[in-house]
Amino acid sequence: MPVKRAIVILAGAAAALAAGACAPARPRAAGRAEKVMNEHWPIVKQVKLDGATVGLSAPRALWRKREYFWYPQVLCFPDGTLAMLIRVGGDVLAEDDALASWSADGGTTWGPLQRYTGQSTGQMPLGDDAFCLLPFHLYRSGKDMTAPAHVVTRDGRLLPGGKVTVTGWPRPDRVDTPIHPAHDVETSRRQNRAGFYFDGHPVRSRDGRWLTALYGTFAGAKRYSTVLAESADGLAWRVRSVVADEDCPLPGSEGPCEATLCRLKDGRLLCVFRMGGVPGPKPWASYGRCTSGDDGRTWTAAESMGPVRSAEPRLLALAGGQVVLAGGRPDLYLWVNVAGDGKDWQAVDLLAHHNACLKAEPVLRNDSRHGAYGRGRSSSYIGIAPTGPASFLLTYDRTPLTFPDPPKTDDPRETYGVYLLHVTVTGS
Repeated sequence: MPVKRAIVILAGAAAALAAGACAPARPRAAGRAEKVMNEHWPIVKQVKLDGATVGLSAPRALWRKREYFWYPQVLCFPDGTLAMLIRVGGDVLAEDDALASWSADGGTTWGPLQRYTGQSTGQMPLGDDAFCLLPFHLYRSGKDMTAPAHVVTRDGRLLPGGKVTVTGWPRPDRVDTPIHPAHDVETSRRQNRAGFYFDGHPVRSRDGRWLTALYGTFAGAKRYSTVLAESADGLAWRVRSVVADEDCPLPGSEGPCEATLCRLKDGRLLCVFRMGGVPGPKPWASYGRCTSGDDGRTWTAAESMGPVRSAEPRLLALAGGQVVLAGGRPDLYLWVNVAGDGKDWQAVDLLAHHNACLKAEPVLRNDSRHGAYGRGRSSSYIGIAPTGPASFLLTYDRTPLTFPDPPKTDDPRETYGVYLLHVTVTGS
């Protein structure tokens, strides 16, 4: 039975979600989102690819801040209302604070920023009026992992959303291997953190369940692994399979992590994941990819994606069958897979487009001399949200020139910036 409209259910959000408000909702209404975005974000540049044309609006700076203000995620409701989630705090895994803001005019103006604890990089729609924010961090509960969820509503509310639990782990996890420099082992132990994290937007299985990726460290491993979990209600999750583990043959100091999913036009699932750094003057490992023809119960061997790299990929399958992938490091890119099979990708240079439109606050090209993303570069953690069958919003950040030291002025070149642009993909 379809769930009630989320705006009604969320009158008592915590109790309602615990009782099943995160259950698979009816298909989202077509809504006005595409019309609203076309009105407020006109296309100013056409990029011709082999078999497709990518339209780009001019990017706009939504906020500029002196404090940490980055890793943005954008949500789009069917009527064109937008919500933005922005991480605050340094690049430390123990950090878990974020801000939320809403726009009722297609992203032209934004309301006050609301602070909350429980950052999320995976959001699940609840009908037309709300999203369930799956928690990035999880905590130990016996053999299981658990954490509170949040709900973002269309009318500008951020509500408690019940408790998420993940069971069915094939092996014990661990937190005492600092795979990444941002891993604060002592804080993780003190807070009873689990060794896995929700990451990547959920997709539907053929039988209507939710599927999503988590990554983390198994006991005895020296690199990350990515797993797929399933849920009927969005709160009770169970690990369905291991997508790629620490023994993945692809190069990368971190191993399979920061995974994203989509369903290809032939019905297979595509999973793309980060691998971490590699030795040498260009220390950015290629993304890895696996596919599944049985709804994520088994996966093909991991394959390198070559020049397509390297941090926090974001996938979106369009109605026409094309697949887009946003990410970067170095720099900022949108890749388009015209065939819709997840194999061959054509690049659109988003950094060049940003700099052509916003000359007063350029995003600098990356190089290994200045670390991964500091001093006027982007973290390359990109948020993406569909607005129509062949259109979506894309958000990204820029670090200050003084990074990691805080800016001393409000000059756009010296502050953190969060930007948004509208993208369309059509056949050529």
